[in-house]
Amino acid sequence: METKQTSENQTDPVYNLAVSPNFPKDHTCFAAKASGLYRSTDGGQTWVSVYRSLQLEGSLSTSCVALAPDFEQSGQVFAAVQGGILRSDDGGETWTVSLLPTPAPFITSLQLSPLYVEDGILIAATLDDGILRSVNRGANWTPWNFGLFDYHVLCVAFSPAFHKDRSIFLGTESGMFMSINGGLGWREVPFPIESAPVISLALSPHYPDDPQLLAGTEESGLFASSDRGESWEPVLEGPMGVINGILVLVSEDAPVRVLVMGEQDFMISTGWTRNWQPLHTGIETLGQPTTMDVLNMGDGKGAILSGYSTGQIYRINI
Repeated sequence: METKQTSENQTDPVYNLAVSPNFPKDHTCFAAKASGLYRSTDGGQTWVSVYRSLQLEGSLSTSCVALAPDFEQSGQVFAAVQGGILRSDDGGETWTVSLLPTPAPFITSLQLSPLYVEDGILIAATLDDGILRSVNRGANWTPWNFGLFDYHVLCVAFSPAFHKDRSIFLGTESGMFMSINGGLGWREVPFPIESAPVISLALSPHYPDDPQLLAGTEESGLFASSDRGESWEPVLEGPMGVINGILVLVSEDAPVRVLVMGEQDFMISTGWTRNWQPLHTGIETLGQPTTMDVLNMGDGKGAILSGYSTGQIYRINI
């Protein structure tokens, strides 16, 4: 395993990371930070601000960033800032803004439909105002909270078979909710309320044929469901009380693995939820890991890009 520090700013927390779907060719990734949005075109070695065209007098804190699945063709990037969601159609060179309802919500998660190229659907989760939904590629946003009784939404996960089942899952302060009609209506999922809030989510890459879900909590570790969320059991407790992120690692010649990010460290499974081992990164930092994403290096190789509360960004080659 090789670990490389790719950012040295010690005072600028990293809130979110997004990697180009065409990373093996374009080596492009984005980092949303307290001071703004940054782009790297050399695999995370160097970073530059992409807000220069806005001619800002100060910083523009950015909580989330997301790239279109056809980023190579469309160049579309979305960034959540206070009071609005920005969209770029040229890889971050120029921006348009869609203002959000007032009072300005804080965006906690920004996710695109797996069918985005065809349906143009995005979901923005907010800390106090439920869900905002766009059906026209981020041009307009509408609150869509029918059936959602907990407006404190912390994470969003689309079904990989969204084109068939129209399913979306939300992690909230009180537990979980799901939609089976593309976000038009929500119902509560029977997650154990004593283990809430749910702050990270992941679905099997073969969902719903393989009906397994994972939910990371703030204090109670990782929970797994094998029946589309109808029942849950803890699978990773103890020192990993906080599960800030979950990545499902898929390889053609290996079983599906799961990587989870805790308050200080990472754990990786050698099966879906079996045989957990610490991921020894070799990282020395006083900060906490805050976000991560997968880097597809090509030729069967992979890596993890991880961001920290101290502003550091590391690439961990596995």
